Amino acid sequence: MVRANLKKNVTITRSRSAVKVPSKFVHHRPDRLLVVAVILLCCIGIFCLASASSVVAYTSHGDAYYWVKKQLFSLIIGGLGFYILSCIDYHRWQKWGGVVLIITIVFLLTIFTPLARERAGSVAWLNIFGFSLQPSEFVKLSLTLYLSALMAKLALSREEGEKKRLNTIFWLVLIAVSALILAQPDLGTLVIIAATSILIYLVGGGSWKWVIRISLVGLILFVAFILIKGGYQKDRFLCVLKPGYSPDKSCYQVNQSLIAVGSGGFWGRGLGESRQKYLYLPEVQNDFIFAVIAEELGWWFSLIILGLYYLIFYRGYLVARLAPDRYGQILAIGIVGGLLIQVLINLGGILNLLPMTGVTLPLISYGGSSLMAVLFGLGILANISSHTSLSSSKLTS
Repeated sequence: MVRANLKKNVTITRSRSAVKVPSKFVHHRPDRLLVVAVILLCCIGIFCLASASSVVAYTSHGDAYYWVKKQLFSLIIGGLGFYILSCIDYHRWQKWGGVVLIITIVFLLTIFTPLARERAGSVAWLNIFGFSLQPSEFVKLSLTLYLSALMAKLALSREEGEKKRLNTIFWLVLIAVSALILAQPDLGTLVIIAATSILIYLVGGGSWKWVIRISLVGLILFVAFILIKGGYQKDRFLCVLKPGYSPDKSCYQVNQSLIAVGSGGFWGRGLGESRQKYLYLPEVQNDFIFAVIAEELGWWFSLIILGLYYLIFYRGYLVARLAPDRYGQILAIGIVGGLLIQVLINLGGILNLLPMTGVTLPLISYGGSSLMAVLFGLGILANISSHTSLSSSKLTS
């Protein structure tokens, strides 16, 4: 079946050779609201990072703008990647998603080499020429590309044998990648990958029975890992279950975060006037940057940030709904769904609604790998939007 509303030279069929794509870049007009929301969040991120990280940056590196300079470098690369990927027909990733996944998995395996370095009990970073990279951030995107293509094939398949084969491949790939992430261990990334993959599976028409079975087994193994491993992972769960548990040790970070959010009130203390960033609240440039934002600029500005995230999620939903083929629909949901899950985990940890996992706030927290990977994914989402009516300047309801 050929979808006539795709750009010329792009043919989508129900056969196994699902996609034929043009060999050159094509010029698009992506959804403007989506692009504007992304740009605004990036600008807010740099602006707030400069204030939140100034004290710890000067104390540890002698330069109040140390983190900002590094983030700007990552933002330039991520922004360039966003533009390039928004100009590349997204159907290419249906064919090359598997290759990209293999490349990123090989990159991920380098954390088991001397190049890796430990941070907060997790060996998830590489130190290359003075730059810190986190391979798992890129695996999140490549896995989304590959699993979306797999589920698009499964959704269009007519043969039961083919469906069982694709279903088995899906879960085997997810389990293998999850095992590598757990070996670091990086529980926050593991939760994001698992939840996003299950979302892709269900949107692609997967069986709820498989989800329930795999989820139960995964939950049992996850709980067993927490109980056996113990340490800070177990303490973070106890901080949520028992708010008064170890307020000056294991739950110190969360308590300082709640103080920051609460003391800001509606209007905030004022830009640069945070008290918690004076070495009271750890990781103000990463995990807890939103707490400092709430303290300095108040809840009103926090709501603006949440509104921009909502705009990205809503436009992403419209892109998925209006995408011209099954692959575009599943891929759009995978990208925007993974972003939503990461935002919820970060904010849930800051407010002590969920255990702290070390997950950054997308586009705002310091973290070059996260920033680049998120922008790359949003660039692909922007390209999908250019194949829909959202490419016009009018708001589509």
